[in-house]
Amino acid sequence: MAKKRVYGYTIDAENNYIRIPDNIHKERLLLITDVDTGKIIYNFADTAFISTDVSYNDETEYTIITTSVDLSILVDTSFTD
Repeated sequence: MAKKRVYGYTIDAENNYIRIPDNIHKERLLLITDVDTGKIIYNFADTAFISTDVSYNDETEYTIITTSVDLSILVDTSFTD
């Protein structure tokens, strides 16, 4: 399967989650990075991210990724292209 760049996501730094449109299974999630700082937010191969939770909301059709990484260094924002 090809890599896919995601648009239209929201970062909620206060509640430590990222909200992504579409249904993305944890098994298919490889990497999330802050491109401005190069900081890795999620990496499937790193045990430091073992407490990351991925869930899908059928009503909103968004995947919620709750991470153990402190997102407070990021500004709460929405990204679209």
